[in-house]
Amino acid sequence: MKSTLHLTTKVLAGNRIEIESPTLLVGQTVEVVVFIADGSADSLTEERELSLEQ
Repeated sequence: MKSTLHLTTKVLAGNRIEIESPTLLVGQTVEVVVFIADGSADSLTEERELSLEQ
């Protein structure tokens, strides 16, 4: 069964994000989905999303 961990974070220098949780195990495979908050996406982000869809 899949479980869900919902976190909010900020983009760090170098366009990176970090996820930390005591429920995650070292070496464990996880699936990550990033939702960009309304009003914070710029045209460059939209272009990247379009290229990923192709």
